[in-house]
Amino acid sequence: MSGRYSRVVVDLDAIRHNVRRLIDTSSPARLMAVVKGNGYGHGAVKVAEAAEILGVAQGTVRSWAEAGKIPMHKNPANGYRLFRRKDLMKFLSTVAVPASTPKSRKS
Repeated sequence: MSGRYSRVVVDLDAIRHNVRRLIDTSSPARLMAVVKGNGYGHGAVKVAEAAEILGVAQGTVRSWAEAGKIPMHKNPANGYRLFRRKDLMKFLSTVAVPASTPKSRKS
């Protein structure tokens, strides 16, 4: 694994305790839990989104990642390749070629 990635440790007993307290103190209101999209992904994107950010095909992203050109992390639960936006933007800044301006003709 290359790059630095965050790790989250979730204390399920603490969550159960907090949920019970919320239910006890808010009755008769009901509790609705919401998990933020990509809540534990820390802004990581999968291959398709990485390809869109970089403006290349998904296969190109996979090849660059396997070659170590872009830091990648594989999700241990499902094997998905994950990329940090910051790493993608850094890579893009190193490979981006500015558009050339047409040379003026001398008359």
